[in-house]
Amino acid sequence: MAYRRPVTDNESVGDVVEDLMAAVALARASQKRADEDHARVKELLIQTRLADEKKYGPKVLERLTGNYLDRATISRITSPALASRAA
Repeated sequence: MAYRRPVTDNESVGDVVEDLMAAVALARASQKRADEDHARVKELLIQTRLADEKKYGPKVLERLTGNYLDRATISRITSPALASRAA
């Protein structure tokens, strides 16, 4: 977003408010997309661990994902699925 000069009159306040509302809408849309992407990553981590738990442990998945999530988090995400499969 380009730098705007300081607000000096009421007309330009309206422009700034419009810019603010547009920026908020963009931020919400990108946060929603990020949340959806993160949920998909979690799904795929679980599927990968369930497919071959020995080959794809948390340490390997941490490296494969470029440290997107640390191995403790990967373990917390995938452990319930592994436990339910074992039960």
